[in-house]
Amino acid sequence: MSITKKEVTENLIHVSKQISKIPSKQQWERYGKYSVKPVVRIFGSWSNALYEIFGVITKPRLPRKISSSVNCNQETKNPLFCSRSCATSHNNRMGKVGRKKIPHFCDICSKEIQSKRKFCSECKMNYIKVNIRTNIKTNNGCIKHISQVTKSEMFSNSPQKYTRIRMHARSIAVKNKMLESCSVCGYSLYVECAHKKSIASFPNDTLITVINDPNNLIGLCRNHHWEFDHHFLSIP
Repeated sequence: MSITKKEVTENLIHVSKQISKIPSKQQWERYGKYSVKPVVRIFGSWSNALYEIFGVITKPRLPRKISSSVNCNQETKNPLFCSRSCATSHNNRMGKVGRKKIPHFCDICSKEIQSKRKFCSECKMNYIKVNIRTNIKTNNGCIKHISQVTKSEMFSNSPQKYTRIRMHARSIAVKNKMLESCSVCGYSLYVECAHKKSIASFPNDTLITVINDPNNLIGLCRNHHWEFDHHFLSIP
């Protein structure tokens, strides 16, 4: 049984009363009895249906401006290229066409840096040296001076529960110039901060200042750090 013009008209009026406004295509698909296809088939277009039933003239879509493709100079309605293959060939040859790169600068020395950073590498190290946090937010939300914070109060929610303690230890090591070279072999390109007495060996009520005391920290390259952690290397 075919859908009649009268049935579509009645249902459109019913939906408009239900939602208290003239329905859009999406609203008609949701609340209407029929899909958009029979409306278009009977009235010629969705706009014609709204005009004939409700007397509403929808705003016509403005025609796209015709421009020349950046790559092949062929006329196109797209902003830059006439097709994806045209865009690909241009981008492979000339580099991707996009927004201009916005320069970002170090907050301290104004040297140009990557957008996600605040400081250049040199200023970051100097910033860490003079800005070691003295007040720490504990797990229960309290703000305490670092001299009063215990091991259990700095547990991290991540699988690596000692992350915050290690980060604080590294800042102490940087301030004391322990990470300039490996204490065993002198390698200086990459140095890690290690605890002579492991964090896990301290009771939970031990103060962070005891665990991260400079006398308990040492700078090691990655190889010697692994050897030390796996008991192949002994450090007094």
